[in-house]
Parts: sequence; C-alpha cells; structure tokens
Amino acid sequence: IGVNSVVTINKGAVYGGLAATRGRAIPAAQLTPKKHTVSKIQKNKGVEEALLKEIKSWVAVSSLTEVN
Repeated sequence: IGVNSVVTINKGAVYGGLAATRGRAIPAAQLTPKKHTVSKIQKNKGVEEALLKEIKSWVAVSSLTEVN
C-alpha cells in the first residue's frame, strides 16, 4: 500500500493520527466495500498510517486492504 493506492478499511479499524479522534472506531459506513484513496503515508506514534483522501483521516496501514 502506497500513495494513490485504492483501499478498503477493514472491520474493527480505528482512527489514527495525532488528533483527539485517535483510537475511536471508524463508522461502519466508511468500511468495506467503500473505497478510499491514500494521499500520504507516515508514522504516527510509531504506527505506519495512511491519510485517506475521502475522509481526511489517518488509519493504520495494517487495517487497510488494497483493491484494484
């Protein structure tokens, strides 16, 4: 998974990043089969996370599945 990858968010995923929402569950409406585009990848608090364009939020790369 890298920048511009199209991904889905796996069940049980939580918000990442450094905002107050970190650790909160991502709403079911945003999970698979809804697709998102990765706009940036970086480590936040030691976790590799992807910034998703459509929801403007960070999600752990381990909680994403790349789709084609």
